[in-house]
Amino acid sequence: AVPLTVLTSDWPACPGSFWCHNNLCLNPALRCDGWDDCGDNSDERDCRESTPALAPVTTCTDGAFLFLSAECDASQLRCQNGRCKPKFWQCDGTDDCGDNSDEDNCVKCKPGEFLCRNQRCVPESRRCDGRDDCSDGSDESQCKRSVLLQQCSEHSFRCRNGKCISKLNPDCDGELDCEDASDEDGCHCGKRPYRSSRIVGGQVSQEAEWPWQVSLHIKGTGHTCGASVLSNRWLLTAAHCVRNPGSAMYSQPEQWEVLLGLHEQGQTSKWTVKRSVKQIIPHHRYDPVTYDNDIALMELDANVTLNQNIYPICLPSPTYYFPVGSEAWITGWGATREGGRPASVLQKAAVRIINSTVCRSLMSDEVTEGMLCAGLLRGGVDACQGDSGGPLSFTSPSGRVFLAGVVSWGDGCARRNKPGVYTRTTQYRSWIREK
Repeated sequence: AVPLTVLTSDWPACPGSFWCHNNLCLNPALRCDGWDDCGDNSDERDCRESTPALAPVTTCTDGAFLFLSAECDASQLRCQNGRCKPKFWQCDGTDDCGDNSDEDNCVKCKPGEFLCRNQRCVPESRRCDGRDDCSDGSDESQCKRSVLLQQCSEHSFRCRNGKCISKLNPDCDGELDCEDASDEDGCHCGKRPYRSSRIVGGQVSQEAEWPWQVSLHIKGTGHTCGASVLSNRWLLTAAHCVRNPGSAMYSQPEQWEVLLGLHEQGQTSKWTVKRSVKQIIPHHRYDPVTYDNDIALMELDANVTLNQNIYPICLPSPTYYFPVGSEAWITGWGATREGGRPASVLQKAAVRIINSTVCRSLMSDEVTEGMLCAGLLRGGVDACQGDSGGPLSFTSPSGRVFLAGVVSWGDGCARRNKPGVYTRTTQYRSWIREK
């Protein structure tokens, strides 16, 4: 992550950074790179002097001109208007190119048919009929009312009474969908005192913005890894943080000190709580070579009082769906550049969920079913050394935040076409609940 400074004066200014017209401050390295990083294209305007003569240029309605990448790389598709967009945005139902060319030549269903998420077509009459006709649950996932399914599938939400419902992501959405109300159980999680701002690149977070973020310290060494608050007693982190083949010290609970409610390293406040660790439970199938099953639980030696600075993040159900291309957030005190020094103040950055097939092709097929990829394929934003074990946070439409992943591994930090890899928490919900 590259920290940026956002000022709140009447006239926005960005010392050392590029000022977007929508008042965002952007890493200057992202200016004129062919990507709309600002969100209003202002970072891609007036780039003629700094771009190749053969690069295509389009004239905007306001008289400015917009540089379009001369060539798209292997991870991108070229739009008809010359823009380059990630391949995993193709045929996702959204006009990402601006001319809809990323949605051309996709599977088209006949009139009266519904396009499933897996690109199958089923009759529209079979939507919301209580049967999984798509085989991926998508024909039963966006119904106006939750439907009680005649048969459960791997994609349907299972209530405590064993019955399954069709609704997509019913967990803690404020509506009672299960007959036994179990979809709204354990929902004292994922809320924070104020709305988060949108950023690009990487930025210092505000105090209490990420109340589930934890700093794990090896005594005498300082910040070593991140973790997430699951309850007033339990934390979730990465197994590689507590299972180091080179030192048995990391697996010993007495070597760790936990700081909750911390914002700046070395600067505790009245909200900061320190705890020791009672026990560490790494996943029994953790592989230190492949980083498969890279997940671990930590039990504190004493309960903490939950408040606006220390609060659990929501744990998603096994069927929770994180849409490809949707925004998630990484946070931590890790290095702000590859090989750099750790950050003193908690950093945050926005990334996007990446298609697993695309990610496997970029990461040499090292991505397993228990892993999830997120990042920006152009590079510039990623988790880095010291962020391991921390949360990948996803905000649901209801505003509640879910733990989509645990920072696990990557090929360097923020490299182009090398997204971050996270432990996929939906795969481990049952394991966590058993402990």
